Amino acid sequence: MLSNADWKSPTDPDARIAKMKDGTTHLAYKPEHVVDLDTGVVVAAPIHPADEGDTTTLSPTLDAAARNLDAVGLAPSEEEPCVAVADKGYHSREQLKALEGGVWKTRIAEPEPSKGYLRWHGDEAARKAVYANRVRLRSDIGRETMRPCAGAASWSSARSPTSSIAAACVEHGCADGRTSTSAT
Repeated sequence: MLSNADWKSPTDPDARIAKMKDGTTHLAYKPEHVVDLDTGVVVAAPIHPADEGDTTTLSPTLDAAARNLDAVGLAPSEEEPCVAVADKGYHSREQLKALEGGVWKTRIAEPEPSKGYLRWHGDEAARKAVYANRVRLRSDIGRETMRPCAGAASWSSARSPTSSIAAACVEHGCADGRTSTSAT
């Protein structure tokens, strides 16, 4: 099997070997983008190495979105947080703990536990973050938010130069009428 440690492209040293959905491998990048759900405006479009997992690219993508939202006066804050909605590939205890209580309120889909239940091993912060995310995700607003996210993800993936999966949908300021955002 080819490895990024053993092989580099002579013409594009930043490209990484990535396994595609069909099982083949290609040199690739991982494009992600944050899209306003109301207007379709791209808020951020970072490109990550293809060998980085979803859970490691979510934070940099949300950071890019926050910087760009700040440039137009819509930066998320603890008083007016944005909602980050993502598919289950982005779900991790560490990611949820890092985002909990900050400027992003998560609605990240949960994968089924491997043994049918979760074990916390004394990690109270992770338990609290996972359950808070679950409550927000299962709310009426959470279910509504996931529908436009799926549409934005399929629209954007069809136009992406490499295959892309939904990274996050970011809904901004529903309470005060500001725009909604989605990331893929």
